[in-house]
Amino acid sequence: VPECSGLLAHKAMLASARAVLERTRSALNEALKENPGYSLVITGHSLGAGTAILCTILLNVNPLDSRPAMKCFAFAPPPVVGPLNNPSLRALEIHSFINRADIVPRASLANVFHLGQECMAVDGLELDFLHRFILMRRDPNPENDAEKQALQKVMGTVHDCRQLRKQKDHESFPPLFVPGQVYWIEWLGNSGSVQDTPEATAERTPRIHMASAAEFQSLLLRGGTNALKDHLCGNYKEALDKYKVHLQANNGCFCVVS
Repeated sequence: VPECSGLLAHKAMLASARAVLERTRSALNEALKENPGYSLVITGHSLGAGTAILCTILLNVNPLDSRPAMKCFAFAPPPVVGPLNNPSLRALEIHSFINRADIVPRASLANVFHLGQECMAVDGLELDFLHRFILMRRDPNPENDAEKQALQKVMGTVHDCRQLRKQKDHESFPPLFVPGQVYWIEWLGNSGSVQDTPEATAERTPRIHMASAAEFQSLLLRGGTNALKDHLCGNYKEALDKYKVHLQANNGCFCVVS
């Protein structure tokens, strides 16, 4: 992003943000002129959320005529900027919402590349077909020592890959993040247990955790089909609508600090 020294951004979404502002800047200036003192809320879902974040960044460095206060609400945003410590991000009010196992906020070229590295490293281990099949079942409690050793090999190999990655990132795939304050939506059933299948109960209750952007820098594969279902706009709306009802009924705090 030339306007923000050292800030990297998703190229296509940055182009989209520039196009949006080019088409709307005049109308926004006119509307704010007719309504002095109004602030500006920028929002979107999925790719629209990524574009909204980048519009917020661009408007901060090249503001509208009235320099309105701005807030950005991004729902299911993909990773679009980095690094997180860039000065251009510090003064912005960005609220990013991520629904449970939604894969989009975790899907960046860097994450896919890192996952590929780990898969190739694990594939190179001396494991027979039976142990590979057992590990694919993701049994958290291996039955015998051989299975435990196989699991330890895999976990150790993945750990080594991640330690090496901390020393040097791939130059072609710099890590991008979901910026701002991140709110992670978790679904609980009647018993208080985490519901991995939303269809399991109509009485599920959302809980919202404050999280850091860095916590979403790896692909979450355990979500299965939920990784896609959780991305749907309707599921975000359901979560926030139910949480609003929960707050009104209990006068509780907005979220849990993780």
